[in-house]
Amino acid sequence: MNGEMMEQARRNAGSKRKIIAALIPYFSVAIGLYMLKSAWIAMLVYHVGICLALAAYRDWAAVKSLLSGFKGRRFVLLMPVYLSVGVILYYVWPVAKLDHVVLADRLRAFGLDPGRMWGFITYYCMVNATLEEVFWRGSLMDTAKRPSLGDLLFSGYHVLVMALFVSWFWNIVSFALLAGAAWIWRNVARSTGGLALPWLTHMIADASVMAAVYLIVNYQTTAG
Repeated sequence: MNGEMMEQARRNAGSKRKIIAALIPYFSVAIGLYMLKSAWIAMLVYHVGICLALAAYRDWAAVKSLLSGFKGRRFVLLMPVYLSVGVILYYVWPVAKLDHVVLADRLRAFGLDPGRMWGFITYYCMVNATLEEVFWRGSLMDTAKRPSLGDLLFSGYHVLVMALFVSWFWNIVSFALLAGAAWIWRNVARSTGGLALPWLTHMIADASVMAAVYLIVNYQTTAG
């Protein structure tokens, strides 16, 4: 009986630990974007927080799993799905954005020069996707097939970011789509036993979004 109680206590502690760790991006967005108005600070605080959590929990197996679980056929099926994210963003932006928002101006407000943000784009596509998969689908992995709290928490912090750019209706839509994307990534990781597919398709999705941002900014600049 005591053994069962100790095991349950360990499980409860692990669940609390995961929830606390999952709040890292919320803290980083609040500090970086809302208080200090810096996209770089928000990103770096988030990533340092992930690295500290991985080190504290000694969860290095999640890092190693980035190189396992690749399935060619699944990659071919998933790639166009995540590649389409940027295409969708580009075409819905005129109706989704807040009325007063000009994307180029909003990026400058957060310390990003639209004409000189290649460093940020490269870092975002490569490093962010890597750390997020290790963190969310690795260290915080939930093996349940159903949608989980982790999927919602991953999607939820994006709401704080998107609220600065798009209307609440489209923010809710993006929340649902991101939660669905997180659920797919998690189940792919669960079924393949590795993070290779979520990692690669996450980088594709991020690159697609950044390409859309670049095109939107250029269009706005040209039109202005």
